[in-house]
Amino acid sequence: MFTEVINVQTMLQQLLERPIRVNYRQDNQAVVDIVTSGYSAKLRHAPRVHRVNMSSVNEVLSEGFLHSIWYAHTAEQIANGLTKVISPAEWPSMLHQLCIQDFDVDTES
Repeated sequence: MFTEVINVQTMLQQLLERPIRVNYRQDNQAVVDIVTSGYSAKLRHAPRVHRVNMSSVNEVLSEGFLHSIWYAHTAEQIANGLTKVISPAEWPSMLHQLCIQDFDVDTES
């Protein structure tokens, strides 16, 4: 959020001369709840260990209408194919989400 998204958002707003909304989708409801509340006793180590400050993320999300977060089912997460190991059974679905068509090399000429 702080190293990439806000910078790209600001650049696009300057180039396009209009507000750009960022929607974060998280497949972990506990993370959505923690970020929305801005604090979790179980994650009090996060700023030190992971360098993530929940209250800062909460502040950006509560500033206005340009940033929002909501829960999305794991099957709806497009980034899964780029961040997780995908089982062979899930491969066709992942290719479809990424708009990549699986094709047979033997049938191509």
